[in-house]
Amino acid sequence: MVAQKIQASARKYSVETVREMVEAEVRDQVYMNSTSGTEALLWLKRTLQFILLLLHNIATQESQTPLNECALQAYRDTLKPCHNWVLQRMFDAGLLCVPTRQSFFEELGANEDVVRVGMQAFMEVAVNHLNPLVAFFNQERLEEVCSTPLKIPSRRDATGTAIVC
Repeated sequence: MVAQKIQASARKYSVETVREMVEAEVRDQVYMNSTSGTEALLWLKRTLQFILLLLHNIATQESQTPLNECALQAYRDTLKPCHNWVLQRMFDAGLLCVPTRQSFFEELGANEDVVRVGMQAFMEVAVNHLNPLVAFFNQERLEEVCSTPLKIPSRRDATGTAIVC
């Protein structure tokens, strides 16, 4: 759905970049319409911010912290302010379906520490791609809620070199 909205908007405005699409929709004051590519991109950005913050919480919080607490914290810091009461209650209900930490890590790999290192490496790469989009939405004043760039501290060895799996 997101890709279709962005593609349709890009075709409509005969543009080649996302930036050009957003600028055209802002100019025509349709950027917050439910069918606009800009609105679809905004929700994609917010969702990615939630996912990355959730992964960060899982990877960095103590091993006994339940995953539903990690998810709730990420939700409060990203999507909750954007959701109406009904969607907030639906998210709360969805927390009942979150797996235990043990079963989550068992599905991802044999060792929780190895999985955490892999999650950290993924987050570093993903955040470096997401934060320019966050900055663009902030620069254009299109985002008021999820406007803080994510800061995922990198894991480094004794020489200062980033550790990547």
